[in-house]
Parts: sequence; C-alpha cells; structure tokens
Amino acid sequence: MLTRFRVEDTNPAFAQLHHQTRLDAISDSANSKANSELYKSIVESLMYATQGTQPDIAFAVAPLSRYNSRPCVMHLTAAK
Repeated sequence: MLTRFRVEDTNPAFAQLHHQTRLDAISDSANSKANSELYKSIVESLMYATQGTQPDIAFAVAPLSRYNSRPCVMHLTAAK
C-alpha cells in the first residue's frame, strides 16, 4: 500500500489518528476538494487491512470513511 500511494518515504506515526482530531465536512479555500478517487482507494485499502491484519486501525478508518463522497485535502492528509 505504501508504494501504491507513494508514501513509502514518509515518517511513520505511532498513533493512527489522535482522539482529538476533528474532521469536518468543509470545503473552503484552505481545504479545497481532494482527489476523491485517490481518497476512496486509500480508505478502501485501509478498510481491507482492518479485516485481517490490522484491526487496531479501525478506530481511525471509521471517521475517514464518512467523507468518501466529498473529501477535502484535510481528509486526504489524515488518511495518508
């Protein structure tokens, strides 16, 4: 997945999604629309990973999946 989404050179994060992270359904100039196909692919891959190998990331994937129809840059950044 890291190679597929070109994030293999990023720094790993210990916590998948901080419990105080707030994801809103906004789309102003600071949070313009993101590539929805890329976002859906990332979220679907993460959902697949929760099924068999990484159930601990389900807490982070659930809020991300709420924005599949209209993701903003903020949501894409959180998914990566």
